[in-house]
Amino acid sequence: LPISSTKEGMPFSLLEAMAARLPCIATTVGAHEWMLQGTGSFLVPTDDQAALQTAFQGVLQQRARLSDLGEANRTAVERRFPLERTFEAH
Repeated sequence: LPISSTKEGMPFSLLEAMAARLPCIATTVGAHEWMLQGTGSFLVPTDDQAALQTAFQGVLQQRARLSDLGEANRTAVERRFPLERTFEAH
């Protein structure tokens, strides 16, 4: 899932992609870096098309690792955003 936002908070779309075990590419805005920390997903500077292209190429070159990246994303969501805590906050 690519998220190439130039302005962002903590997008549910990124959480949903991570929970679905998808490898992610996101810009370094908002909470993206924290959300993807330690997952091996790809972070790129905002408004850097070359870096975004390189990240896409990295995903294609690492097809064998995509399952591992997806599992790391799922684990990060389960640890940082447990369902019980989400309901307590609302």
